[in-house]
Amino acid sequence: MDVDKIYEEKIRGKYKFPFFLKEKQTQIIENVMRGNHSVGILPTGYGKSICFQILPILHEEVFGQKKIALVFSPLKSLMYDQCAATTSQGISSICIVQRTDMSDETIEGIKKGLYSLVYLSPEILLKFKFWHEILVESAVYQEQICAIVIDEVHLLETWGEKFRTTFQRLGELRSHFTNVPFLLLTATCTDSMLQSILRKLYIQDPIIESLCPDRPNIFLKYKSEPGMEPLVEIKWYLDEIKEKGVGADKAILYVRSVTAVGTLFRDIMGNLRDDGYKDRTKRSQNRLVGEFHGALEDHDQKKILCSFLKPESPVRLLICTVAFGLGVNIPDIRYVIHWGACDSLLQYWQEVGRAGRDGQPSVAYYYAVRTSLIHVEDDMQKLCGNIKNGSAKCFRHGVLCVAF
Repeated sequence: MDVDKIYEEKIRGKYKFPFFLKEKQTQIIENVMRGNHSVGILPTGYGKSICFQILPILHEEVFGQKKIALVFSPLKSLMYDQCAATTSQGISSICIVQRTDMSDETIEGIKKGLYSLVYLSPEILLKFKFWHEILVESAVYQEQICAIVIDEVHLLETWGEKFRTTFQRLGELRSHFTNVPFLLLTATCTDSMLQSILRKLYIQDPIIESLCPDRPNIFLKYKSEPGMEPLVEIKWYLDEIKEKGVGADKAILYVRSVTAVGTLFRDIMGNLRDDGYKDRTKRSQNRLVGEFHGALEDHDQKKILCSFLKPESPVRLLICTVAFGLGVNIPDIRYVIHWGACDSLLQYWQEVGRAGRDGQPSVAYYYAVRTSLIHVEDDMQKLCGNIKNGSAKCFRHGVLCVAF
């Protein structure tokens, strides 16, 4: 099957895909179309989603078959965004949430297998008998599912032990869909982590397509000194906001707790004063600084995401926790700033990957506050130790060697 040719002649224009397929995307799609379990470990911003988005379309174009891809995703916001995007392209898609939040017409459409892409969380399928009977036990789905996709699959390992334990039960689907290929996608996954994930999913000998996770357009800076103060260290960026206002480059400032988000927001707005508002007009909708964390209501998170996504958004600096991350695709973020050590190198690299998704030069600043290193994982302790004792001369090389 010549996937590239079919994509160019029958899919790209019809479904409004603005880009050509990359080599690894093509290989992954071909692997799954042949019925092989597949793993894609590709850098942030590479375009992992298209690897599953076009699978049902290919079946229809090549074989004249109506097929469905089940897509498991860790975050509702990520599912909503992907579902909205594919729907706007003309790909029939649905995001399954609580039954009570869906119309009878929509549920009937799901039962009949009318949607090519079905986005859902593990909890929806494995905890609710209603959905299990429709999506697993019905003849429609037994016959029409062409792939079971687990997006951000590294979370099966990092979340599955203590948080979102249902992730580790996704292997149960192997007994229900014995001939259906699994597609596992992530940007960050070590060899040992991948082997553990494969064991939990009962998958043997998948075809693995991977690329070095390095993002050469992102320049990395590291600093860890006693007595660092955030308003002093990021003065360079606050000065840019004061000078340029809404013309300042976008930045994300990651901190380690919800409390720290509130504290830094208050201190930064206090420092900026009138300069913290678009046109120096003090209205909440004109703030150049925003907050994002897991304690916000869903509608507030969506509102902030939608605003920050727009190039003309007044928000230039978003102060956030790890809750702002997975699946976020905002091309024009120029700076990612970490105040305090990340829990792990994989988390750090995921968050760094929010910068420069348009390929333009960007910078990631890592302020490893000494007190924040106490409770981090061993790989982060090792990296910061190597930097401190001089055994790692290059921060980027140190990150990639320790993590990958």
